[in-house]
Amino acid sequence: MRRDDAKKVIELAQAKNLRVGDAPDTFLGGGLQTCRKLTDEGWIGTPFSADARIMMGNAAD
Repeated sequence: MRRDDAKKVIELAQAKNLRVGDAPDTFLGGGLQTCRKLTDEGWIGTPFSADARIMMGNAAD
């Protein structure tokens, strides 16, 4: 995305009373895409288990 494109998105969101956010290191992020590639290509063998955690907030809450 270019700066001008981002500005248009922000202006549209403001006009519609919406918020704009991003999550650069979610499932589209490089780290997880690399994990997916290695798994799909068999680098780690056949997975038999998985674990996922979502942590939000902070210890002071």
